[in-house]
Amino acid sequence: MSVRSTARGRRGARPTSQTTSDVDRAIENLRQLSQKIAKDMDEAIKALQESMKKLEESLSGGGR
Repeated sequence: MSVRSTARGRRGARPTSQTTSDVDRAIENLRQLSQKIAKDMDEAIKALQESMKKLEESLSGGGR
């Protein structure tokens, strides 16, 4: 028996370290975090666009 097949056999026999509910909870937490990051990025982009608009207006003399 090769080392590779022995290692594979042990890996398959190992019990899972997390329950399904733990994994589901972790997935939900990641989903919520992803949504928050997307929202925060949208807000940051809008703020940056507004700043760029104000800068362009001031450089072109439109902000006087």
